[in-house]
Amino acid sequence: MAPALILALALVALAVDGGRWPSRAELARALEEGPRPRPRRRRGGLLELDAIYRATERRLGRTTAWRLAERLGERAGVRSSPAETLLSSAGAGIGLAVAAAAAGLTGPPVALALLAGAGALPAVLHVRGRRRAAAACGASTPPARPPRSAPSWARRARRRTRSAAAGGGR
Repeated sequence: MAPALILALALVALAVDGGRWPSRAELARALEEGPRPRPRRRRGGLLELDAIYRATERRLGRTTAWRLAERLGERAGVRSSPAETLLSSAGAGIGLAVAAAAAGLTGPPVALALLAGAGALPAVLHVRGRRRAAAACGASTPPARPPRSAPSWARRARRRTRSAAAGGGR
């Protein structure tokens, strides 16, 4: 009974093509050829994901955060688009949050797992970009951040100390 039902469902699935039933020749050819290979992108991704990436780029492509994500990928030397990076990061965050929830955690730990998973890929790209920049400069360590200027109260105190030492104190 079950094999007959599966065969009937398969024939119905093959038959539903634009609202018309296939001829016997079309059925025979389809059974001989077997399943069609799924269309793939050049780099190995699925076309369905391409549509999602394009929609994401259309929606977010003109934002400042998007431009920052593009620069982050360029500095790190990653060939993937910002949409791929963004969606991979979001997927990692959701996956880690689901794993934390499955482990029995609730509330803030799950939220932290979501943030940690989503932030891991951008953090790795940031570190990789700094290392590439350091290698391009010929430095052995990443360049340090420029020193922040001292707060105004510290500058005034330094001026007072210098003027007192020079003999011009009040």
